[in-house]
Amino acid sequence: MMGEYVTLMGAEDVLRAGRTISSAADLMLRAGDTVSGSADLMLRAADNIEGAFRQHQNFMGDWLQRFEAIVARGSSDLRCAACKSED
Repeated sequence: MMGEYVTLMGAEDVLRAGRTISSAADLMLRAGDTVSGSADLMLRAADNIEGAFRQHQNFMGDWLQRFEAIVARGSSDLRCAACKSED
């Protein structure tokens, strides 16, 4: 009669190990989702920074053109004032 029964030594330990592995896999999947979400957030932030940089470049380009026009106008005004003083 003893030959008909098999006692599994450590079966509960194996079951616990399986649950632990399953739990760890779930945690890894959630961590992967978090990393993916963080990467998306970083990409959006980089896009926002790039957009702000482009706007700043445009602003500075326009400002520089206006400044150069004022300087050019001012230097021609100075030249004209010098011409008048010579006359």
